[in-house]
Amino acid sequence: MIRTIIVEDEYFGQELLKKHLSENFPETMVVATESTVSGAVEAINLHKPDLVLLDIQILGGTGFDVLKGIKNRNFELIFITAFNQYAIDAIKNDASDYILKPIKANEFATGMKKCIDRINTRSAPLRKDQTFPINTSIGIEYLPENDILYFEADGTYTNVVCEHKKMLSSKNIGEYEKQLDKAIFFRTHHSYIINCKKIKKFEKGRSGRLIMSNGNEIPVSQRRIKEFTLFIDSI
Repeated sequence: MIRTIIVEDEYFGQELLKKHLSENFPETMVVATESTVSGAVEAINLHKPDLVLLDIQILGGTGFDVLKGIKNRNFELIFITAFNQYAIDAIKNDASDYILKPIKANEFATGMKKCIDRINTRSAPLRKDQTFPINTSIGIEYLPENDILYFEADGTYTNVVCEHKKMLSSKNIGEYEKQLDKAIFFRTHHSYIINCKKIKKFEKGRSGRLIMSNGNEIPVSQRRIKEFTLFIDSI
């Protein structure tokens, strides 16, 4: 069973989530329902759930305050909120999905299936593809995907930029685009593929500009800005 905790400060919202789970995801078991920051932190630390459905505005603070209070986080996370401006923060907190109220059944189902897949993957033996092979002039270096900030085209080569180092790969950026996890990486520009978990700030206009976690600026092209905005909102 997938042990689940619901953090929602409205009774109707709690009951609606329970209904969605019981009718469509019988493999889940709700072990606690909380409406406050302190209650949620205590319940998560006590029950050690596999999945948390987390509202952002709750009694005593926010869902992000809840996450700060967790001792050892080892669960999948879906944010469910009436506010659309926290999507970047949700990505940085490794949320599986970000669902806006009123909840649409198909969106909830998509988010849950994504979570269940991640839970099943996490409980399976470690896979080789949890690290990513980078072809260099002297061989292959295997990097954890989460260490990669972005890929930058350099002619027929590609710069692979991490937090504290930069590598030149002999592969072109198009080859990497085919191999990367499309739930995490997005091609914002013909020269850039970014790790959405590493975005610090997103400035949107006719085109866009991203500030990555290391302070580097990455463009979002005008023709990709709409698709990228929808992608960020859907995570």
